[in-house]
Amino acid sequence: MASAGIVAVIAAAAAALIWNHTTKARTARLPPGPPSYPLLGQLPSVPTSFEQLKYKALTDDLKSDIISLQFLGKTIVVLGSSQAAIDLFEKRSTIYSDRPQNIILTDKRLIDWENAVPFTQYGERLRTYRRIFSTWLGKTATKAFHEHQVTQVRRMLRRFAGFRNRTISSDVIEKQLHRLTTSTLLHAAYGYEVNSMNDQFVILAKRAVDIASQIVLPSNFLVNVFPSLLRVPEWVPGTGWRRLVRGWRTELRRTIEEPFEWAKGQMAAGIAQNSLVCSVLESLSKPGENAAFDLTEEDCKEVAVAIFGGGSDTMAGTLMAFILAMALFPEAQAMAQREIDSVIGISRLPEISDVENLPYVRSLIQEVMRWRPALPLGIPHASSQDDVFQGYEIPKGSIIYLLAAGSIGNIWAMTRDVKLYQDPETFNPNRFLDPSVPPPPIFGWGRRKCPGMYFAESLVFVCIASILAGFNIKSSGETQDHELHFDIPANGIIYRPKPFSCIIEPRSQAHEELIHAATYENM
Repeated sequence: MASAGIVAVIAAAAAALIWNHTTKARTARLPPGPPSYPLLGQLPSVPTSFEQLKYKALTDDLKSDIISLQFLGKTIVVLGSSQAAIDLFEKRSTIYSDRPQNIILTDKRLIDWENAVPFTQYGERLRTYRRIFSTWLGKTATKAFHEHQVTQVRRMLRRFAGFRNRTISSDVIEKQLHRLTTSTLLHAAYGYEVNSMNDQFVILAKRAVDIASQIVLPSNFLVNVFPSLLRVPEWVPGTGWRRLVRGWRTELRRTIEEPFEWAKGQMAAGIAQNSLVCSVLESLSKPGENAAFDLTEEDCKEVAVAIFGGGSDTMAGTLMAFILAMALFPEAQAMAQREIDSVIGISRLPEISDVENLPYVRSLIQEVMRWRPALPLGIPHASSQDDVFQGYEIPKGSIIYLLAAGSIGNIWAMTRDVKLYQDPETFNPNRFLDPSVPPPPIFGWGRRKCPGMYFAESLVFVCIASILAGFNIKSSGETQDHELHFDIPANGIIYRPKPFSCIIEPRSQAHEELIHAATYENM
């Protein structure tokens, strides 16, 4: 009885402490939020699925482009407009370029990957990473990879031509698109050539992205909210997640190490192709050339794996959204094809250099990215100091979850802002022919803006323009068109449509012959 009494007293004291902290925190002038409950705060309103839709509903209900939720001492700030994101992530980037603490990712007993490029804290290491990206993946530097991007796109077109006269599933299409994006990124990062769907590094990349998607979502692991769970012995029921996470660590280490060691082996044999890894390692071997960057091999590994692991699924997600849109909206497809035929003709396939001469195709790509953004919520930022915005207080982030403040840019809500995009649920590429309509914020903001955006833009353009030039995409009829609209993923940070099927066939015999001829030229 005595021990039970002690437990009761401790529990009551803990509850009082949480209540006291929550009450004090909420009396600060935080951005508006949903109703709060004793002890739980606003935890019942924190979504665990369909986050982008539920946060959008909250910002609409509260009639504010910045809202907050507090629970157990944790503060989440959700930004629902592009202007709010620009004001914080760009104009105040020195404050809002951190990442929230992630126990699963950083604890040495778990994943032990605190230097991962997308999740590393703002500071000198991140600045070093971004200097590397700027040097080897900047707007001018990316042109060195254009030829390989075009070659891989044309090889994919030939594989698509094999789908003639049959319905294909979205799973089959996604594998082809993922092979395309991963092969171009592996080549840029390591000088590696992908030759099959079952390539070991393609499989590693896909698995790494799937694991990272699970790690990023705080709701998947209670230890991110209650770090004290790490002290619970592993023999206690419910701690099996630790073994799962340690298995993930092994897989992620393979993804980091194996392609890197392959590239080093190619260099040692004198047969390495141009790549980021080879360029960085060469600079490390020449005294004086590395002074501006102060690089290490570990820095090189992290940047390389971020290139081939971080961009493959997001680009594939955008391309999947394009395929779905063309199956649903044939009139937009036909208009883009008319522009391509008028500007390029049917004697050749599009090149990356054609981008400025195809305004409707550019607008269609912008609309695809707005309609189904590859990262509906984006990766959370964190504030590094107390701040005031629009009269609201935003608490400083902390390694202690009490007082931690994460900021989520709700890209889904921003791409549906009626002030920017009239009738946002309608797929309408024409909207972007108006120069006053801003592009969707799919590459992020400020010092966390996607460093591979120029690489992604060129690959996505030449892929979409080439598919439009050579193929017709049609709904298969096996799935009702209205069902394809309801394709929002329930969970995860990367867009994936629900399963669907469609028909992808060459526009004519002449187009099919052009595809085969162009493929041979780029073998």
